[in-house]
Amino acid sequence: MKHLREFIYDKSDILVALVILLIAALVIFWRFEAIADYPSTLVDDEKVKSASESSEMTKSKDKAKNTDSKATKSEKENSDSGADKDDSGESSSKVYRDGVTKEEANISVQSGSAIEATESLVSLGYFNSYDDFISTCSSAGIDPNAIKAGNFTIPAGSSKSDIAKIVCQ
Repeated sequence: MKHLREFIYDKSDILVALVILLIAALVIFWRFEAIADYPSTLVDDEKVKSASESSEMTKSKDKAKNTDSKATKSEKENSDSGADKDDSGESSSKVYRDGVTKEEANISVQSGSAIEATESLVSLGYFNSYDDFISTCSSAGIDPNAIKAGNFTIPAGSSKSDIAKIVCQ
């Protein structure tokens, strides 16, 4: 008994350290997936933060543009350009008429990050930029990072928010 007590007293520091290491190893093993996903979470948070900052800048630019366009609205009404306008007031006779799509279309959204997937929609003319997609999603209460890759049918008469809802379902 005396030998056991002396062994415990002599080795207690080592035993405590081993118990702490064992507990740390169990916690790491238990939460390994969350620990491994943390860097991608930081990157996603950074993308959302930068996208919202650029969206804020775009909104302030649009606000300034709208102020300028209101001053010259009567001039625009008097001129007959023959081009259709989308809901942001920009010329887009390819896809939109009076803020909605002209005809039904089948579109393909590429896989990858939300930015890459949105670029598919931008190249097809459904959105002016990634920031336009972000602001449309924000105003419609949609998570822009929920965009899905695949083939979608866009019905005639769809607005930008309708298109965002379709590709983010």
